[in-house]
Amino acid sequence: MPLTLKENFLRSVGTRRDKSGFLSDQSVIEARTNLLDPEDRNLLRAVLIYNQPTKVVAQINRTNTSIIRRRIRRLIVRISSPQFVSVARSLHLLNDEQFTVVKYHILQGRSLQATVDATSLRYHTIRRVLAEVDGIVAGLVKAEEKYPLHQERYK
Repeated sequence: MPLTLKENFLRSVGTRRDKSGFLSDQSVIEARTNLLDPEDRNLLRAVLIYNQPTKVVAQINRTNTSIIRRRIRRLIVRISSPQFVSVARSLHLLNDEQFTVVKYHILQGRSLQATVDATSLRYHTIRRVLAEVDGIVAGLVKAEEKYPLHQERYK
């Protein structure tokens, strides 16, 4: 018997699953999709939360089913990545410029050039801001290692 589409996606990207093979908590999926572009957010919610078949989603978008599946797979890989999770957990520590750059580049998965075009910041400025954010995230990770009770509060 073939696996359902949801099980195939989650198994292929190696995300944490409960005994049935799905992500352990629907609220985790919901919280992470809230950080995505509206188009990507709606796509993931339709397939992962509301259990719509990709064939139906592809028909609505007037595109091929394999394109939708590939896009969903890439989105799941992105929202499951350690970088996405650690940046999402440290958003409250970022200033407006850092938040804007992180939103476009890391959370929405745009290239550096697309981030330059969307934010009207210079390429060098975006690279500098990303280095600052990496430092903030690294500091947060070190603090969580030093204070394990603090870490369990945010799991």
